[in-house]
Amino acid sequence: MDSFEKLPPEVIQQILANIGDFAGIENSLLASRRLNAVFQAQPTRIIQELILSNPITCMPEIQKLCYNIGHLSISSLQCPDLEHYHQTCEDPLTLGYTESRHILKIGAQIQRLACKCLSIMREGLIKTLDNIPADSISGPPLQIQNASQPFTWTEEYRTYWALWHLHHYSHLRKAATQRWNWNESSIRELDAYNTWSEIDYHTAERLWTVSAVLSDLGLTLNWLPNDPEAEEPAQTIWPAPEETSIAFFPSFDLPPTQSQDSSLWATPDPPEDTELTSAWELAPRHRAPRHWHVAYLYLSGINLTRTVPACYSLTNMKPWRRLGWVIWDGWRHYVKKLGPKRGGAYLQAVQVCLDPCFQLP
Repeated sequence: MDSFEKLPPEVIQQILANIGDFAGIENSLLASRRLNAVFQAQPTRIIQELILSNPITCMPEIQKLCYNIGHLSISSLQCPDLEHYHQTCEDPLTLGYTESRHILKIGAQIQRLACKCLSIMREGLIKTLDNIPADSISGPPLQIQNASQPFTWTEEYRTYWALWHLHHYSHLRKAATQRWNWNESSIRELDAYNTWSEIDYHTAERLWTVSAVLSDLGLTLNWLPNDPEAEEPAQTIWPAPEETSIAFFPSFDLPPTQSQDSSLWATPDPPEDTELTSAWELAPRHRAPRHWHVAYLYLSGINLTRTVPACYSLTNMKPWRRLGWVIWDGWRHYVKKLGPKRGGAYLQAVQVCLDPCFQLP
């Protein structure tokens, strides 16, 4: 029996609009014909209120990505080049059932992928810390306990931010090549995604980090869209030219072996802006600035390669991506003793676990 059958449409609209959970709503629409009928009757209002009530999509920059992706679901849309697409996105999006359901589907897919990525990165970090000898620095038990703490809003935001951008770029590139037949010049301009999206090199590594984890989950991707044979860059994106493209995903559908996992949760509400959250840059207003532990990783990599004769260096980002290094917030790095505010000695202990060839100075 449909438990929503006797509820008036107005109540159901309020329920759907205030859940703030894309995957939860998508599952509910599949389970209840009554809910689906109400959604079909008021798709615009429900999806707009859902975007505003979700702790991630309520951020203006993510809202913009939601609606930009919504434009791409309009089958009649024709954009001859990137400039025309930008102009189109400046116009208000008329959200019908098709566009609203498309945004809901993408939002639910991103939520599932975000939960997967965060879980895998934390598991990788815990396993790495577990391999550190108990008499090294301060043992591993406390570090494992700290690494196992629940994800903060900041860490979830960084993961969702990367996934929304990867979806936007991949959906736009498919439209440009398969529907609109852009010329080579327009495609090159499109591939310089970080440039026209105003993503600086400090935050761009998050895109490569999440792409690497998605690849490990079994998703197919092209690290360089114009070179299908290109492999994951070992180097960070930091020294790469600004026009360096990001990974292209033909599909974000998980393989059957991964899609059945039940590790799914709703995004936590952002913390209040207090003296403590401000000190550790955990409040939403700190989501864009550069963070000290990312700069520390970069500078440590340069210093270590200059001073230590090792077959592995911190500039090889492949294993560090699997640990979610640029995703974790400053507090998690601090309590794990992995950054300069606690001496950074544990950073080198982790380095040894990642590569036995590494030699401490």
